[in-house]
Amino acid sequence: MTSIARGATAGRAAFFLAFALFAGAGAAPAARAADDWREVHRRFEKLFSAPAPAVDRDKVLDDAIATGRADSAVLVLDAARVFEEEAEPLRLKLGDVHRRLEPLQQDVLLPAQHDEKEMLIKERDRLSIEVRNLEFSEDRVLKRLAATRSSEVVKALADQAVKHKAWICRAVAAQALGRIGAPEAQSALCRAAEDKEARVRMRAAESLAKLKSPESAKSLAKLLESDPDPIVKRTAVASFVEIGGADAVQALIGALSREHGTMLEDAHEALVRITRTDNGLVYAAWRDWWEKNKAGYLGDKESVLGKRPLPPRASAPGDPPMRYAGLDVRSDKIVFVIDISDSMRESSTSTFVPADGTPERSNVGRSKMDVAKNETKLAIKTMGPKEKFDIIVYNHNVTKWMDKMVFADEANKAAALDFIDKLQPSGGTNIFDSLEAAIHLGGFGATDRFYKSEVDAIILLSDGAPSAGRIQKLDEIRAEVRRLNDLQKIKIHAVALGKLADVPFLRSLAMENGGKFSQRD
Repeated sequence: MTSIARGATAGRAAFFLAFALFAGAGAAPAARAADDWREVHRRFEKLFSAPAPAVDRDKVLDDAIATGRADSAVLVLDAARVFEEEAEPLRLKLGDVHRRLEPLQQDVLLPAQHDEKEMLIKERDRLSIEVRNLEFSEDRVLKRLAATRSSEVVKALADQAVKHKAWICRAVAAQALGRIGAPEAQSALCRAAEDKEARVRMRAAESLAKLKSPESAKSLAKLLESDPDPIVKRTAVASFVEIGGADAVQALIGALSREHGTMLEDAHEALVRITRTDNGLVYAAWRDWWEKNKAGYLGDKESVLGKRPLPPRASAPGDPPMRYAGLDVRSDKIVFVIDISDSMRESSTSTFVPADGTPERSNVGRSKMDVAKNETKLAIKTMGPKEKFDIIVYNHNVTKWMDKMVFADEANKAAALDFIDKLQPSGGTNIFDSLEAAIHLGGFGATDRFYKSEVDAIILLSDGAPSAGRIQKLDEIRAEVRRLNDLQKIKIHAVALGKLADVPFLRSLAMENGGKFSQRD
């Protein structure tokens, strides 16, 4: 063979080798991606089929999201189901531990009772940390999903928000769609707002506010008008504040025609924030104002609701608010959380209102405990028989008057006043555990399927900084209360009594939980 022929043959060989390598280069990444996905899926199945280290689980979730596949979003979403299934029995155990601790909240105990109390406190703290860590893991699932913005992922999440068998996955998918803010998720979120599970409807309502569309307003108005769960309705009110505009104003004025208690107060506060106008809680005043001003709110914008006539009033105006240490509070289900620490013995210069209702500025011999007792007694006396309440008092211990919410009938009110009269100040200040107990009166396991709301407002009265309890750092108390209250949406009102009360902390606590703040000397 000549050198020329040999060269040609070598050239053809080189060409075909290069072609083969080039053709394989396109297939190799796809093949590697498929192999990577199968490996991620295998690791996920292994780590989420049984308890596993959090760091390993986080790694496989990150790797799943990094593949950029739509089915990776579905896989990560399913992790929320696992976290919830692991957390639910722990919440029930935690609730049982709290109940067993309640009768041991006293200073004088037998040695065996003291040992049991210490054991239960350790178990409570351990379970609380485990539940919190699982819920933080669930939150990290949400953040991973919300950070993925591809249209394929949005489509997958929209599908799961409606069709997934697990309520927690439908809820997390709806939340993620809201954080992404994808208009193409509108239809799915409107359908999720009709879910049979209240927590899914609540998350859908939060997400609909992000889209700020006429369709969102229509779904929110339906929730506000007819949803059976008050927490969903309150979420719809908050979402309307975020949306603003004619549809929000129209729906909220309509709510004034039928609501009472906390919902009436919520609708009024939302109207004030949106319109920068205050016509009080009188429906007729808002109706007449709207007829004169709605043209300016409608403008050229297409409105779903704003052009419809307002309904006639469906009920009588709400009862006058409860007065408590300078606060006006409307609530059908309220918990009074009262400081009885030793510093409550000190004198107060706050205006004192004795049993006859005549204000008295002279406070000679009046202690902060006297003021707290009288404010609480006067508030309870004004409650109606269809309203519910309970009392929690705290020093270094936390004591419930009753172990559940009770109706404010004459017998229960008389028993409550007798309980208050016998209170004596002593010991330290356990703010966090008392708030936790009040929130749990709404139902242990606020995120599980056994949850039912029993509380819509808490009044916390305190005269000093925390010195006892599971959590004593102020920022940590606020953060943990926000977490515990995330799904319950309980309004937490705060009263700072005396010069030693931590005013910034109490004001922030109230503001972060939809409540009001009052300060008394």
